[in-house]
Amino acid sequence: RGYFSPQLMSELKNAVDNGSQAIIFQNRRGYTPVLMCKECGWIAECDNCNTTLTFHKKENKLSCHYCSTSYQIPECCPKCASKTFTVKGLGTERIQEQLEQIFPGVRVERLDMDSANTVSEYENVLHSFQEGEFQILVGTQMVTKGLDFDRVGVVGIMEGQNLSARADFRSSERAFQLIAQVAGRAGRKDKRGTVILQTTQPQDIVVKYVTRNDYKGFYNEILQERRALLYPPFCRLVEIIVKHKNPSTATAGANSLARELQTVLGDCVLGPQSPAIDRIGTLYIRRIIVKIAGASLEDVKGHICTLAEKLLLNIHFTGLQVLFNVDP
Repeated sequence: RGYFSPQLMSELKNAVDNGSQAIIFQNRRGYTPVLMCKECGWIAECDNCNTTLTFHKKENKLSCHYCSTSYQIPECCPKCASKTFTVKGLGTERIQEQLEQIFPGVRVERLDMDSANTVSEYENVLHSFQEGEFQILVGTQMVTKGLDFDRVGVVGIMEGQNLSARADFRSSERAFQLIAQVAGRAGRKDKRGTVILQTTQPQDIVVKYVTRNDYKGFYNEILQERRALLYPPFCRLVEIIVKHKNPSTATAGANSLARELQTVLGDCVLGPQSPAIDRIGTLYIRRIIVKIAGASLEDVKGHICTLAEKLLLNIHFTGLQVLFNVDP
């Protein structure tokens, strides 16, 4: 039964037998996010970004989903020369393959940026599903919003624990929204549907409230947490992103800017820190967060711009990039 729980398998089988439709949601495209050497544990990574490469089985290639660089599958491990590889993780392409094996003869289609990267391809898949030309649709966030299908009776959500695992104070909020949106694809109009959420963390706050459809309870708990830690809506945020091809220069520039900002703005300046993926497209990234509560946003932005311009004029930081994101 692949990566599908007994409950989800039972619901999918009933849907197939009864001629209704099902949607499987996985917020990760490709076949698998990790290609690993069985012998030494080497993992294929992007040359330009600090991230693993996603294996796309249909094209038989490795791809970086940040800089879009493609790589050939290595014939042997570059570390130990072994020719045995394994894959780890789950993408939409792999789910589609498993469903086609589990339900032979049942047409399964995929909707993600790999299978439908133009408007016409996207519309063709949705039109075919709407007309009942196939029974199971596997997709990323492209299947979650603004879609209304009469025949959908089952929605399966894979790896729910990953939806709120990002290092972002809004990750729980976004996970709740996403799950609620994709769950709304089941049981449209006067028909009752079934939603199966698979997760390894059933105690998670998002799972706790979304399974009860308790938006107010979730809202109140998150709001209390935001108030205690002084995060929006109780303050404004300015994200400052410092980039450079040299990691030492990126760190030094971010440290210098943060010190200057702390002199003017005090403890409301957080960082600098390296994000989880700290190199994209050969540029190393450092982040500074400025919290603004009780002060003028325009005044703070003025201080930030003045100090950033001063930094960029420093000959030691030639090639440094400083970007701003208000209310990230």
